[in-house]
Amino acid sequence: MKYATWGMLVCAAIVLGVGVAKAAARTWTDNTGTYTMEAEMIHYVDGVVRLRKVRGPVISIALGKLSAADQEYVLKRIRGVPRRRPRRPTRRRALR
Repeated sequence: MKYATWGMLVCAAIVLGVGVAKAAARTWTDNTGTYTMEAEMIHYVDGVVRLRKVRGPVISIALGKLSAADQEYVLKRIRGVPRRRPRRPTRRRALR
């Protein structure tokens, strides 16, 4: 009985998690207005946006190739993200 209840809770958590992931997807358009796709933004680094399509594959696209509205969306999203300080290289100690 305990295991059945636990299994139901796990299944519910998975279903709810999938629903949240799909809610983050939006329609992205290229700068010509010809192509569109449903995807969620994973991250933005050095002028390249990584998007996960609804069907699964991850693609990289230059920010300049997106529509003006999508470029504005990306820039608004990354403004609130704190920058990480680069890690200092660690010195390895010699084995004695």
